[in-house]
Amino acid sequence: MAFPADFYLATTTPVTFRWTYFDPCAAQSFVVVVTDVDGAVVASASVGGTGWTSPRFVPGNTFFWSVAAVHDGVQGPFSVTRRFVVTG
Repeated sequence: MAFPADFYLATTTPVTFRWTYFDPCAAQSFVVVVTDVDGAVVASASVGGTGWTSPRFVPGNTFFWSVAAVHDGVQGPFSVTRRFVVTG
């Protein structure tokens, strides 16, 4: 996972997420999930590349994001979760 880094302070939204993928199993798509501090999903997407721009998030809140690769319709495990705070 490339961006945002853990504990990133986002001063504006939407946030653009980026990640890298090095597995020999070629991913055909990725699932990105953003949750709030209670674990509720606040945004998610299935994307064909290694980036995604989120909808706007409410300032003053902490969010968590992770991504999983999908190959032949089978979703792999989610990455390590990273947190970010929207400050403005």
